[in-house]
Amino acid sequence: MMEVLGEDGIKRLLNIVGFDSPTLVQKIAIPRILGHDLDVIIVAPTGSGKTEAAFLPLMYKLTLKGMNDSSGIKVLYITPLRALNRDIYRRIERIASIFKLNVGIWHGDTSPSARKRVLKNPPSILITTPESLQILLIKDRIRDNFRRLYAVVVDEAQDILPNKRGAELAVALERLDEIVGRHVRRLLISSPLGNVDSIAHYFFSGRRYDIVYVKGAKKYDIEVMVSDNSYSDGVFDTDNVVSFLCNKILGTEVPGQVLLFANTRVMAEELGYSLSKCLGKNDIALHHSSLSRDIRELVEGMFKRGNLHVVVATSSLELGIDVGGVDMVIQYMSPRQALKLIQRVGRSGHREQAISRGIIVVPPLVTELMESLIISRRAMRGFLERLNYHLAPLDVLAHQIVGIILERRHANIEEIWRIITKAMPFNSMTLSQFEAVIDFLNTIGMIKCKSRECAYTKRGLIYYVSTNMIPDTNHYEAKSLLDRKTMGLLDEEFALTCNEDDVIVLAGRLWKIVRVDTEKREVVVLPIESSDKEVLPKWIGETIPVHRNVAREVCAFARRFCTCDTDICVDKLMDEYKANEVIREFFKKNREKICRIYPRDDAIIVELFRVQKENTSLLAFYTCLGTKASEAFSLLIEYLIKYELGVSVAYKSHQLGTVLLINSLLGKDDLIKIFKRLHQIARAPDEVTEIIKNVVKSSSLFKWRLVNVAKKLGIIGKEVEATNVKRIIEGLSNIDIVVSEALRELYVEKIDIDELLRFLQNFVNGKIKVKIIVSSKASPFIEEITALGVFRTLVKYSILPRETIIEIVKRRLLETEIKLFCTSCYNTWNINLKEKLNSCNSLFSCSIVCPYCGSMAITLVNQADETRLLKRVFEKLKRSSHENIKFLQIEKEALDRHRKLVDFIMNHGVAGIIALRGIGIGTETAKRIIAKSSDLNTLIMNIIDQEKTFLRTARYWRNTE
Repeated sequence: MMEVLGEDGIKRLLNIVGFDSPTLVQKIAIPRILGHDLDVIIVAPTGSGKTEAAFLPLMYKLTLKGMNDSSGIKVLYITPLRALNRDIYRRIERIASIFKLNVGIWHGDTSPSARKRVLKNPPSILITTPESLQILLIKDRIRDNFRRLYAVVVDEAQDILPNKRGAELAVALERLDEIVGRHVRRLLISSPLGNVDSIAHYFFSGRRYDIVYVKGAKKYDIEVMVSDNSYSDGVFDTDNVVSFLCNKILGTEVPGQVLLFANTRVMAEELGYSLSKCLGKNDIALHHSSLSRDIRELVEGMFKRGNLHVVVATSSLELGIDVGGVDMVIQYMSPRQALKLIQRVGRSGHREQAISRGIIVVPPLVTELMESLIISRRAMRGFLERLNYHLAPLDVLAHQIVGIILERRHANIEEIWRIITKAMPFNSMTLSQFEAVIDFLNTIGMIKCKSRECAYTKRGLIYYVSTNMIPDTNHYEAKSLLDRKTMGLLDEEFALTCNEDDVIVLAGRLWKIVRVDTEKREVVVLPIESSDKEVLPKWIGETIPVHRNVAREVCAFARRFCTCDTDICVDKLMDEYKANEVIREFFKKNREKICRIYPRDDAIIVELFRVQKENTSLLAFYTCLGTKASEAFSLLIEYLIKYELGVSVAYKSHQLGTVLLINSLLGKDDLIKIFKRLHQIARAPDEVTEIIKNVVKSSSLFKWRLVNVAKKLGIIGKEVEATNVKRIIEGLSNIDIVVSEALRELYVEKIDIDELLRFLQNFVNGKIKVKIIVSSKASPFIEEITALGVFRTLVKYSILPRETIIEIVKRRLLETEIKLFCTSCYNTWNINLKEKLNSCNSLFSCSIVCPYCGSMAITLVNQADETRLLKRVFEKLKRSSHENIKFLQIEKEALDRHRKLVDFIMNHGVAGIIALRGIGIGTETAKRIIAKSSDLNTLIMNIIDQEKTFLRTARYWRNTE
């Protein structure tokens, strides 16, 4: 083969492995990778041949260097997902074999026999994940086989960087260099992003590197469509959107195979269910991370073979998992980020020369439509968001300290410090911060240190191999109190931010939360009971933040549109954002509504809407700060209103601003008072930071983060019972390392204080003006941000008539068989309460007798073990009248409990048993319920009321009935 490759040489090399001609990224990257040994980052769109652009020259270079032998691992190939590992294996195995090199896989699903083969005969190329690399680094036999390692390839680097996996991998790469005794070349492969230099610096840690960034090779055709051009104050019909998708897009012969992306799992499930009605269940499938791996792989295979027409997915299919040819990508609602949109739409037209075609389908919502137009334009012009990353995460630091000591069996503190601070995420960390973590690990027994020398411990080994930095995705079941059916799954983070009486939107209905049960991991809900009160409903959370630049451009669009005084001006704006005729018509037709009150990029617009009949106020601050800084502003302004005005406040944060629901009628004077105080504290950034920190630390979200950080630090086990966690949260709040890391994590992922401080500085300096508008009708922006319009519409479908509620609960309480036990003859039998009730003339005179002996001394039993216990207990009781019989403690308790039940059932019969079937209802409470019930319907309603009371108060007392 040729030692110097020009374009013809590259083409011949590609021909050898079965490619006709090089793509643009291959033309640029291959000679660059061959021409030097620097680290390289390759950034190019999906489907442009990035993998081959990195892998081919590495294979060729190994051949030139005479390294294509069987002695040790030469290339480590890291991907973020195990599913990607399998795809990459299929793609590169054939290429490697041409160069007489073999490929192996090592990740969490690799069988023990396959791992033994890797250890015995290490492959030339080993494919793994960031988490499996952490394990490989402490295995002696694998480390020995890294000695001839030439390069590490990190694929889909843009997915690893933004979370703690990025920081963990950055340190692992430095540890790898230490093992080999020299710098191992690093190649990063990434989809387009806004801060290429940052990601390169993060993983290359200050070394010289080369960038291959191919922007213009890929063409995109992205259109925004609105499902209906009529506007109804932020209300839309989901059925209308589904009908639009079915009839106008999916029902045509044009699309072929379609990936339909939704921003949340709940949204994906609702879309999938609704679309299956018009497409047929065999033509559509769901794909998201909560589904099992087997189901995801089945869906991927069926779609690849053409057996599925549509797959509805979340971010689970953003990365390069091979699903075959995709003809079109549909994004439902705004994708929130240009970065996400490019990644998703890039799955279609999966060849460099093919056009990637995408459609953003939006219901008639002003905020969603504006944001979609802005993001579509930014995506096609290459204005992509910068990725955030973690600096000096303390849980990662702890994990890596333990790993380095395990790797070496013992290590000097200065040596550990030197290795870790070579990695960019930790190179600004102070020695005192580092030593605080060392001391902490030593105190809890993860390591054992003496005279600056640290050794590993068994506890440290267990912690290291069982802990990783993949974000936890636990779920809570949302269960209806009426029939105990599961209405849906809630992410743990969302569930733990909910409080009693919050209203959530789930499965197209509004539900009031009765109780969040951390022990059972369930949220008990009831359909809302009335529509006479405004609330801010909580939507199952989106986790995709909108960048401040996108939010500002949305506000600029609103300002430009609303200040246009001619149709020509409007058309020019619409041309700029490539709006189709239906969207133009939507904006022109609804201009008066949209422009009554609107956000601007050059001012803080404050909208005050007073709801006189409820003595409440809706207050909106349109700040255009983006998701994270808007959350910071919301926390600050909520605090100021609460403590300056002494009123109760609930808030909803949005990328365009903050809406607060206040239990008082505010006036302009109140707002002037708030702005004076805001102006005061804006001059003291430290005070702003301290206020936000204290507000955050009192939140449920912070407590959830505390627990997760504690798990990552090994303080509590991964499977620790939620009830135990509640008991130790107070203790965790006193551990500085846990508190500091939980706050730092939130400030990176959820709350942008720095951007808020810049905004407040501009406010203080007079660069941002304030305009207060008192409105007699809430603007579309308030309606949409709070979802109040949707709330009022959903109320119609969510409020169940009293008769319906009674029937649902009747089915739960009556339509099951119960087991009874006769304490006289020990007979057991089952009865159906509904059938028994139908045979009686009156509910309250419907008694129960033993069908065998006629006794009324009846009790309830649940299982065979309890029946055997009761036979023994009552047999002893009979003998105790003439013998000295001793009862065991368990027998005494059973006797006491069932004597009460016998007396109760003897007096109250079927009505009593129905009452006892309520959640948390014992005999004493059941007596009170029956006493105030006049018929079956009032009995059922009284049971429901008592169940609600029990679920709200059960945590504070023990049920001793």
